[in-house]
Amino acid sequence: MAQLASSAMQVLKSVIVSPKLSRAFQILGAAFVALEIFRATRVAGRYLLPRSSAGHLKAKYAKAGSWAVVTGASDGIGRALALELAAIGFNVCVIARTQSKLDEVVGEITTKNPTVQAKALSFDFGTTSNEAYADLFAQLDALEIAVLVNNVGISHTNAELFEDPSVADDLKLLTVNCEPMIRLCKYIVPKLKAKRSGAIVNLSSLSAVVTAVPYLATYAGTKAFNQTFSTSLAYELQPFGVDVLTVTPGMVSTGMTQGSAARRPRVNFGMVDSAVMARDTLAQLGRVISTAGHHNHDLQTSIVSSLPLWYVGPSTYKLFKKISDARKRKAAAASVAQQNE
Repeated sequence: MAQLASSAMQVLKSVIVSPKLSRAFQILGAAFVALEIFRATRVAGRYLLPRSSAGHLKAKYAKAGSWAVVTGASDGIGRALALELAAIGFNVCVIARTQSKLDEVVGEITTKNPTVQAKALSFDFGTTSNEAYADLFAQLDALEIAVLVNNVGISHTNAELFEDPSVADDLKLLTVNCEPMIRLCKYIVPKLKAKRSGAIVNLSSLSAVVTAVPYLATYAGTKAFNQTFSTSLAYELQPFGVDVLTVTPGMVSTGMTQGSAARRPRVNFGMVDSAVMARDTLAQLGRVISTAGHHNHDLQTSIVSSLPLWYVGPSTYKLFKKISDARKRKAAAASVAQQNE
């Protein structure tokens, strides 16, 4: 046994001191350092260099058309992107479930941009009906679409263990977060490829970059699908002159993250303004295939993606468990107080 151990040590020493292997490790080390320097420089550049403008997009995609279509555009990121596209000069079609909210967006677009056309289409993306989508596409056929923004999405109402929500609730996340992206891309891709021009912007989430989000498992899974699907599609469409941008934002001040319109002004380093996020996102369209949108979120993404899974998984679990337990205690206290009234 001792002789076997001694032989093994001799083999290991010969491998370690091997000039070729040593050189290989040096190259790998240098490549790793170079990659980290590149990533750090790119993130730093977002802070230090003047911000790019998206004003060139209308001319760039003129061959495809003059319309931009934005789903989930009645609020938050979708609304901000619709307003920014209109400011650039695109005619904008906004799609969401609530007609009254869409009418407000259309009114804001046309008031701020008198030369721009705006159209509202009410559609419930919770549907899986082929007939409903066929009717939607028939209405979109009247538009020369240059830019499609797949933004519609929903999240868990609360951070919960996987078994707590119903199967129907989890399947609804898949229906709203994944199916519209597939259907709308199936609709628009052949048209943009034929014109060899145009762009698709697909919204994912920082949760897709984190790779492990306990208590939000199904939501994070849908966003990981969004990211992988979109990035794959980008390389498929590059040879045809069609740009695809995947967006993985962190927390943005919207109705979904704030809970009510009254609380939306809260903005800080982690919770960014939706209008600034929209402007920064579109400024990168055609320049990169993936972005977090806001430069604050680019920094967060860079940090999170460098952390090992063995650290991220347990840390995220502890964070959301604490949030979930606090919510349950608050709900229990409220229930007791109501019973005592």
